Amino acid sequence: MAAKPTKDKSENWTQDFSTYFWSASHPFEAKFAMERTLRLLLARDTTQTGQLTYSGYDTPPVIGREVQLRFEAALPEGNWYSLRVDAWVPRAWYTEAEFRGYADGSFGYSIRGLQTAPTLGVLDAASRELYDRRARDAVDEEARRASEKEDPAPVVALKQEILTALRNGGSFRTAHHEGGTSIYFDGKSFVCSEYGEEESFEVLGTEGEALDRIKELYDWESRKGSFPHRPPDLDVWGFIQRQLI
Repeated sequence: MAAKPTKDKSENWTQDFSTYFWSASHPFEAKFAMERTLRLLLARDTTQTGQLTYSGYDTPPVIGREVQLRFEAALPEGNWYSLRVDAWVPRAWYTEAEFRGYADGSFGYSIRGLQTAPTLGVLDAASRELYDRRARDAVDEEARRASEKEDPAPVVALKQEILTALRNGGSFRTAHHEGGTSIYFDGKSFVCSEYGEEESFEVLGTEGEALDRIKELYDWESRKGSFPHRPPDLDVWGFIQRQLI
């Protein structure tokens, strides 16, 4: 995570946004979904002992953000949450109008599809007992996921299938406006060649080097659908295998 910025209003344009929203999702699910929308990981704020709160921050380009997602109230049929986003950018980067446009658009995107409200709804049915149970369940789910260990055996097998396919004439090839990259087996070694504005030819001396270079080639494409969460390695290598030609 990027270093938390110091928001000096004399040097930065700043704008704060906030809203409440209603959801049937439990707190961990709401956090997970918000992270995907914001494209930003949120960590539990352990200094907030009264309410379950997640926070995160990033820095420009475009805009910097300090984000807080708070579990506000638990009702039998769902939960109330609040979302706060403090946006900023150095004044030297954009005009104020440009910054406001970027900030408004970013916040609007982050709340699309949510049942938002300017204030909390009626809380007559809110339950502290229910709140504490759901908050505890969210913390437990976070710990459970953090402790999960992926079985390496299927991943190792899939990597070997990919190497075998390369030895049998398969290849990986990417192209863009500045050139492209090819990874293949030339009969003796795995090689990586680049053409275009920058040209190179490199022998990848070991299977490990070849696999590392292949994964690097598809790093973003293999995980953009789950960003900012990292997908299982088996999903990553399954995506990579489908790129063989």
